[in-house]
Parts: sequence; C-alpha cells; structure tokens
Amino acid sequence: MKSIVMLATAMLAAASAGASTLVAANATTPTSLGSFAARHYHIAATGLVDLAGGSGFTVNPDGTPAAPITSPGYAYCNPSGCDYDAVGGSYGVGGPGRNLGAVLGSLTATPTGPASYFIIGNGVDVTLTTAGSLFAQVNDTYYPNNVGSFAVDVTAVPDPATWTLLVAGFGGVGLAARRRRATATA
Repeated sequence: MKSIVMLATAMLAAASAGASTLVAANATTPTSLGSFAARHYHIAATGLVDLAGGSGFTVNPDGTPAAPITSPGYAYCNPSGCDYDAVGGSYGVGGPGRNLGAVLGSLTATPTGPASYFIIGNGVDVTLTTAGSLFAQVNDTYYPNNVGSFAVDVTAVPDPATWTLLVAGFGGVGLAARRRRATATA
C-alpha cells in the first residue's frame, strides 16, 4: 500500500512540475522556455507589459489592455486590443488576428513568419509529438521601447494512461484500508 501512495505522489509531482521563465517585452527574438519530452503541456503567461515605454500602452498576456490605453496615437486599441500598429503601419510578428503585446509561442528559435507562432496568451495546451524545445516572444512591431516581462510557465499534463493508473492506485489504497478495517473489527 505504501508503494502505491508513493507512486501516486510521484506521478502528481511530475505532472505539476514546471519552471517559470521571464519573457522580456523588448526581446526581438524568441526566449527559450526549455527542452521538453514528447507529451501534452499546458503553457500559461502572467504579468503586464507596456508597449510604449511607460506611456500608457499596458497589456495582459493575451494582448488585451490592462487599462484604457492612453499612449498617444493608440486609442484605437481600446477596449479589446489591436493586431495592427497604425502608427508604424504593420502587424506584429504573429501577423493579423493576434493582438499586439500578446505572448506567442513557437517550436523554433528562428520563426520564419506568422505561421510559425501560436498564441500562448493566458493559457494554451500544446502536444509535442517528438521531444523538442519551446520558445516564447511578445507580439509587437517595435521592441526598443517595450517595458517589463511576462512570466511563462510550462506544466506537463498527465496523459490518460497516467490518470488511469493514478485512479487505480487510489482505488487500491481505499480497498486496502477497507480490508484492514474489516479485519480489525472481526
């Protein structure tokens, strides 16, 4: 019984293990989140960044404004964010449909265009079919004036076989406890 409890504890710990990586808003290339085995992961970002050097263009990890945008020339980005920089005349590296300031993920350190990215934002599930690396970058058109960083966490999600083993283990613990109690009262 003790070994079943230890196995279940180890599986839960492995499933929830993950390190937080800071992704600087002014990084012009993707930041490595690490190397990962082939399996299912949940990736989530937290924090706020300012895309205009502290002048009021503060966004959440999904690129939505944290407060009404007051930065000169960007009022059109209220209330749900924007994917096009009318001041600079271009989309962010993630292309159309992806808010400026949103945290993007990539499977490569050298993305070749919008199709190389997926949105991490406040959270996304990703399945790696082979072992590999994950990267993150803030979606923007001009990086030198960006301030702050997002914390990005990658957490392994147990696959169905692991959940089955975990549930069976807890069932075994319950059955053993019930038998032990029945023997003690007899």
